[in-house]
Amino acid sequence: MFHSFTRPAVVILAFMLTVSGCAQRRTPPVDGGQPSTAMQAENTSFEMKQGLVNVSKKLPGLIELGQESTYSIEVHARDNARNVTIREEIPANAKFIRSEPEAVVVGNQLIWSFPMLERGSSKTLAVTLRPEQEGRIEGHTTVTVEPQAVAATMVGKARLALNKTAPAMALVGSEVTYKLDVTNAGTYVAKGVVLTDRVPEGMSHASGSREVVVQVGDLQPGQTRSIPVVLKSLQKGPVKNIALLNAANAVAVAAESNTLMLLQTVNLASKGMDDQYVGKPAPYDITVTNPGDVPLKNVVITNSLPAEGKILQANGAALSGNNAVWNLEQLAPGEQRQLSVITTALTPGVYKNVVKFKSAEGVTAESEYSTLWRGLPGLSLQMSDTADPIKEGDTTEFKITLTNQGTAADSNIRVQMSFPAGLQPVSSAGATSATVAGQNVSFAPVATLAPKQSLMWSVIAKGIAVGDNRTRVQYTSDSIKVPVSKDESTQVY
Repeated sequence: MFHSFTRPAVVILAFMLTVSGCAQRRTPPVDGGQPSTAMQAENTSFEMKQGLVNVSKKLPGLIELGQESTYSIEVHARDNARNVTIREEIPANAKFIRSEPEAVVVGNQLIWSFPMLERGSSKTLAVTLRPEQEGRIEGHTTVTVEPQAVAATMVGKARLALNKTAPAMALVGSEVTYKLDVTNAGTYVAKGVVLTDRVPEGMSHASGSREVVVQVGDLQPGQTRSIPVVLKSLQKGPVKNIALLNAANAVAVAAESNTLMLLQTVNLASKGMDDQYVGKPAPYDITVTNPGDVPLKNVVITNSLPAEGKILQANGAALSGNNAVWNLEQLAPGEQRQLSVITTALTPGVYKNVVKFKSAEGVTAESEYSTLWRGLPGLSLQMSDTADPIKEGDTTEFKITLTNQGTAADSNIRVQMSFPAGLQPVSSAGATSATVAGQNVSFAPVATLAPKQSLMWSVIAKGIAVGDNRTRVQYTSDSIKVPVSKDESTQVY
């Protein structure tokens, strides 16, 4: 903004004083005539308003000859005024004593100079004279002034400020939100503001980048923008996150935050027997450890078996069907618990013992251990004769039943019969064919006999000699290498 002016303004103000030999007060006439001496003794004021300044003078109306008297001059700036000069003429019939502020005396003039009077400001000058003659004193005040135009523009500077906040602690595996307050604390626009957050070791960003760059743009003076940066914690320990703030026209600033990453986890392990026979007990040891930095609360540990299994014992656990459940109020950092369960299986097979861990914080773990449950075959032989005693020449029937009472199949089963001299084998029938060789009968081998299955044969024999005749049957299998035999007595008369 610019202003132009032509010439200085000049203000002239004259004054007159009456000097009396005696300052007497008179009472004004009752009839309203001319003012009395007392009225003339009152102070008088003179004022002129013109241009840039107002000039006023305050004087006593009557002063005493030979006595000092002070009057004032006030200059009030109506607008900005430059090089203001006040000249006060010293009357010829008065002697100048002093002024306040002190004026420069040049001849019969008092001169005050002020380089600048701002709009609304004032200057008050006091002049003290001593009149030397009775009568009227005249004086003039001259004020010269140059107009002053003030054109102002603001000079500003961009100044960046960055404040970064983050949680003091966070869990490994969780997302950590950093709040960055980007501020232009200056008095000018911050241009092209760019925020760069460096991803520290042990953390990651969804973009996979090691730097998160945000184009903030221009920031007005005093403007603040809050920008969140979300990183994922990958490992335990202290993490320092540093962010930088740059602008095209401001000094870069940095801010950092420190977060302690805490591990919240559990180790769960179970171990048992690699194999065991069906119906036998099999213990499993369960170890649960908190290797983390924070306690795990309201812990539930469950040991589960399939339908083919059965829990025999689980100390400290609540049993429900094929589940054993332990409830722990808390598992402190570094704490380890040892649990055990004893199980069995009802049928052969490979079955898993499964252990599951869960805490109120959502920490879970699972461990399993497989055991081969072996079955055992259990062959049982029954033989009886249907007629006993018999007459010489008569026949009797021998019935043979071989049953697998065990829990596993048996294989390569061989059955043979031996008859005494008083009995002669005649014929056979049953599960497999038979071969008669003299007093011996051999049945064809049976490849497999499943649990709870039976094989049955019958042999017809004839009594040929009187006496107590003992018939023997025996069998072998892959599980029974040494023959097992059974005798049956038949009386022939």
